[in-house]
Amino acid sequence: MSGSRLSSGPDVVGPKDSHVANNHESSLPGMQELQKKLRKVVSEEFGEEVTLELTRPDEKFGDYSTNVAMQLGNKLGKNPREIAILLAGKLHDLDEVDKVEIAGPGFINIRLTDGVVLAAATLATNLSKPLVGQEILVEFGDPNPFKRMHIGHLYSYTAGESIARLLEAAGAKVVRLSYHGDVGLHVAKAVWGMVQAGVDPSKMPK
Repeated sequence: MSGSRLSSGPDVVGPKDSHVANNHESSLPGMQELQKKLRKVVSEEFGEEVTLELTRPDEKFGDYSTNVAMQLGNKLGKNPREIAILLAGKLHDLDEVDKVEIAGPGFINIRLTDGVVLAAATLATNLSKPLVGQEILVEFGDPNPFKRMHIGHLYSYTAGESIARLLEAAGAKVVRLSYHGDVGLHVAKAVWGMVQAGVDPSKMPK
């Protein structure tokens, strides 16, 4: 959504009182559910069937956005912004809607109540845990102590930690393991180089 949408200045309906916004037990309505309710409002107010789309705008504009008022304006030959103002009032009456803003020529931006969003967040964290009781070892990292790390090495850390957290979210007990690479040819080369430089590895601080 471009900044030009706000060129005409917004009309705002809401927000609702905080005690109303935080007392909803319903979960975050999906696009289809909100589309259904908005389609019903359009049918009741204008007797029209429209191709109603909700999009997810930049969060500063709200949770959902629609251009249905401009569609109706074209079909009915009416000012789309006036239609948007009427629809905004009806949308604001819905329990899950906290604030409705009309921007530009008639875009309708919808913000849901905090209570509804929090309920959805709670629902999202109450997932099944099929890995409860399992202990899983995840090996990642394994740095080479004789080389500088570069950004390419970070892939192993980010991917490994992400996998570990997903497994934990599924209920598993995760053991993270990272071998430090302190044995092998590269270590032998490092010790040989130290000897050539007159350094006694056995006398180095541990």
